[in-house]
Amino acid sequence: MNETRVAPVFPEKVHYGHHTPKVRSATGVEGTLCVTFDGQYFLRVKDESAADGYVDYALRHSDLRIRILDEDADLCPANIA
Repeated sequence: MNETRVAPVFPEKVHYGHHTPKVRSATGVEGTLCVTFDGQYFLRVKDESAADGYVDYALRHSDLRIRILDEDADLCPANIA
C-alpha cells in the first residue's frame, strides 16, 4: 500500500501568548544561531533587503534538529556548561 504524504500547511500567523507575529516556514533556511546576554537564542539570517543586511528571528520549537557546519565548534556535556 502506497501512502501519499502531504507537506503540512503553515498558517501565516501563529499565536504566542499575547503576540500574533507573522511567520513563514523555516524549512531550508540557513543562518547563525546566536544567544543574547540573558541567554535567549535567536537565528540571524542574511537578507540583502534588510537595512543591516540580516534579520533576527526568535526560535519557537521544542526539539529543533540542527546540523553544525562550523569546524571550530566544540561540544561539552550540558552538566558542566
